[in-house]
Amino acid sequence: KIKTQGQAWVKKKKEEAKENLTAQVSKIEKQGKAWIDNKTKEAQKHKTYGENWVNTLVAEEKKKRTKQVEAELAKIKNQSEQWIANKTAEVKKKKELGEKYVNDLVVNAKKKTTEKALTEVAKIQLQGQEMIKTQKAAAEKHANEQYSKIKKEGDKWIESKTAQAKAASK
Repeated sequence: KIKTQGQAWVKKKKEEAKENLTAQVSKIEKQGKAWIDNKTKEAQKHKTYGENWVNTLVAEEKKKRTKQVEAELAKIKNQSEQWIANKTAEVKKKKELGEKYVNDLVVNAKKKTTEKALTEVAKIQLQGQEMIKTQKAAAEKHANEQYSKIKKEGDKWIESKTAQAKAASK
């Protein structure tokens, strides 16, 4: 009877330890997923901020270049017709080159911003997965230690009760 009680007690403690481990692992996984989600949102904010910043720079650069071109055109109109035709062609070419230059800057800046954001997201996901793995291993180790401790206590209790029962039966 004592042995059965002891085994039932050990079994109960084992189930409690198992349920505790499952709850800890679930909690750690939820925390890890929430951490990954937060870091992903943060990286997306940085990406959006970078894109907005690039778009603002582009708009300012286009305005500046357009004003420069318009000023040059106004000067050119005051001179001879041939000179006007030559200068208009030069300015137009400069404007096209300037716009191409700005467009190239935009493409490169957007590409770099996107690559950086993707790299950050991947790094954050790896960190989150590593954190979950580490926490899970620590929880399992703790649960195994608790189980061993409880089993030893249960074994001692069974031995003690068995010895008392033998002594009482003599």
